[in-house]
Amino acid sequence: MTSDTIAAIATASGLSGIGIVRISGANALEIAKNICSASLSPREACFTHFIDQGDIVDQGIVIYFPAPNSFTGEDVIELQGHGSNIVLNQLLNLILSFDARAAKPGEFSERAFLNNKIDLIQAEAIADLIESQSQFAARSALRSLRGEFSKKINQLIEQLIKLRMFVEAGIDFPDEDIEISSNTFIEENTLSIIESIAAVVQQTERGCLIRDGVSAAIVGAPNVGKSSLLNYFAADDIAIVTAKAGTTRDVLRQEILLAGRTIKFIDTAGLRTSSDEIEQQGIKKAAAHIQSADFILFLQDVSVDGAKREQNIIDIKQELALFNIEPNFNSVFFVINNKIDLINENPSLHEKDGVIEVNISIKANLGLDLLEQALKKQLNLGGVEGDFLARNRHLSCLQSAQTSVERGLSQFKSHLASELLAEDLRLAQDALGKITGAITSDELLGEIFSSFCIGK
Repeated sequence: MTSDTIAAIATASGLSGIGIVRISGANALEIAKNICSASLSPREACFTHFIDQGDIVDQGIVIYFPAPNSFTGEDVIELQGHGSNIVLNQLLNLILSFDARAAKPGEFSERAFLNNKIDLIQAEAIADLIESQSQFAARSALRSLRGEFSKKINQLIEQLIKLRMFVEAGIDFPDEDIEISSNTFIEENTLSIIESIAAVVQQTERGCLIRDGVSAAIVGAPNVGKSSLLNYFAADDIAIVTAKAGTTRDVLRQEILLAGRTIKFIDTAGLRTSSDEIEQQGIKKAAAHIQSADFILFLQDVSVDGAKREQNIIDIKQELALFNIEPNFNSVFFVINNKIDLINENPSLHEKDGVIEVNISIKANLGLDLLEQALKKQLNLGGVEGDFLARNRHLSCLQSAQTSVERGLSQFKSHLASELLAEDLRLAQDALGKITGAITSDELLGEIFSSFCIGK
């Protein structure tokens, strides 16, 4: 446990019926006795006056959570008063006049981690739950907070430890006849671990998308309706729409919620050969976003040349290659044929050879429900109800662990290099330990907890 006592306002700034000030540390109970008129009993909500040298600062509820059965693992006092910034700051300053200091951002959660009340995944899930932008993300963050993600990581670590025992036993005792550590046994169990890690990698990739949202680049030649489509999804005229080609010269962004997921729409500059230097810069910016997008919405104006339609990934990629654009391998492609009202074509939705084709008219509001339907289907991204929230650092560590085990298995199969396999299994275990915080550094902790709000 840490020796000093910290305090902070735990509720957001602004006017509210209730505001909370939290104290944690060895002197928390003594400070509470000095400023509260009520006698304190563990885990009992007591009505009290908060007193400063005989003057009543406020009145409300005080709750005492004795160590180690508290959020931080230390003595914790929670003071619930009225939600006035002036009153809460007066109450906080009163606490700090005793033997306490102002808490740093995330320091309560950091103490919970350091005192083994939660692991690092759960600590990050607290911040993610607070910042959730949808019910789906909030539920996924809560699963991580409950330890469902941590359980999967710990199961992988347990598998690695068991296999390391057998591999290292064969190294340390080569003359012993240990039947279960035969080459076949080691290869089969190593492969099983690789498959287990791969499954968690897939879930973690989905968890990252749930947390960070997905990006959808709206792509096409000038005047095909890209800005109009962005305005439709935003339900606002955030992009200028004119008949003049090259109006959009910079990247426009808009986040919306669709099917409970955050989707970041990006309206890019129209792709065309241009001598205009500003327009060329816009196309270069567009290229960077298209190459990293999760979804590519490729718009075409079928009223101009209804016979020429790019309807497969090869055609689209060849079109984008003219502008030195190479899309993400995992991007989902939509071909959107706009302005069907001008050629008297009906709205429709088709899916073939990895391309989703939708015939629409943005201006006439035709087929847009089909486009939303297709997007919602793709936004599920193969997810399941039990998915958890994850961060890119989790994914990076898992991928590192997977690479280590795959390398170790390859060396073992090629050269029976038990020592190299044992070392790669250790590296994989260390990589997974960084996810839960079993192996960590002060720099990592500082980076994670500094992003928390004060009082949490």
